[in-house]
Amino acid sequence: MTTTWDEIRRRLVSIPRSTLHARVRWYGRRSSRWDYVNGRYPWGPGPSFIDVTNRALGTLHASDLEVWRDGPMLRVEKNRYPLYITDGESVWDFQDNPRRPQLGTPGDLRYSCEAQWLILPPPAAQWDISDQHTTDVYNEQIEGRDAWEITVGGVRVWIDCETFYLLALGDVDSGYREYFAAPDIGSELDPGLFTWDGDVIPAEDLERRRKLAQSRKQEDKRQRSREWLLDNVVADPMADEAFLPLPVTIDLTPTSVPHHNDTTGEFTAVCDGFSLGRRLRGTRDRLPAAPYTYFWTTTRYDWELSLLDGVTLTDQGIQDVWNQLHPGEPVTDYRPPGQ
Repeated sequence: MTTTWDEIRRRLVSIPRSTLHARVRWYGRRSSRWDYVNGRYPWGPGPSFIDVTNRALGTLHASDLEVWRDGPMLRVEKNRYPLYITDGESVWDFQDNPRRPQLGTPGDLRYSCEAQWLILPPPAAQWDISDQHTTDVYNEQIEGRDAWEITVGGVRVWIDCETFYLLALGDVDSGYREYFAAPDIGSELDPGLFTWDGDVIPAEDLERRRKLAQSRKQEDKRQRSREWLLDNVVADPMADEAFLPLPVTIDLTPTSVPHHNDTTGEFTAVCDGFSLGRRLRGTRDRLPAAPYTYFWTTTRYDWELSLLDGVTLTDQGIQDVWNQLHPGEPVTDYRPPGQ
């Protein structure tokens, strides 16, 4: 049976219409590790996970992964327990809780566990490589089925001639392979396989968890930027948890350092009550007088400190600032607010 690269590329990114029931098997050992991004690894054969329970008993083997597919409906079981179920409209994801799945939609919860690129249609971008308009197509037999073998981006792919199901993915360099063992294609499947009537984690919880994760990510970013300031600017960051404890009516501890340059040492730090920044000396024109901003210059940098309306620093207060930021370094061109 013959076909063309263009026909394969067009058909392979869609979901086959035939049913599929098979187990996933792995062969060989890959020569490099997988890099995960947001729970996914790059296109190609994925890692074979070891069953921890059996390892404790001294018998090592890969997880038993069983797959049922009927159009957009999918069921994946790992070691005979549900891992992922969808009826095409709703998704029940058991990855975090094997007894109480997360409820969602296919757009929110795509399958992202073992053999994800064997089970899912390949990413469309993988088949639109600008410098690969043609590729060789070979006729092969795999697991008793007629298949086409092609190589795309270092991945060897075996495609079922009748249904366009992926039958196997292989790593060209190492020979490592994952494949559907003894695939049963075209048999009638029980619709009950693709639904779940037990307890679930509501979809609203998924959105809440995502917002919480995003909030934690932003807080981690702020903390890292603050640590940069303490490590690179403050004279003794371990002396006190508070930064710049001055005799003023507000706390001048930065909550974020949105801009910093590891090469030049330039930065901007902010909190609700102030902003502090430094730039390489002489790299911009002298700024006009500002009602709430202090300007000064040291050997290498031009500095500016802006406070809330109505907040002022005493002479001792600005001296304390200098002692924290650049102790012992001479200050020139000092201009308090309004000068």
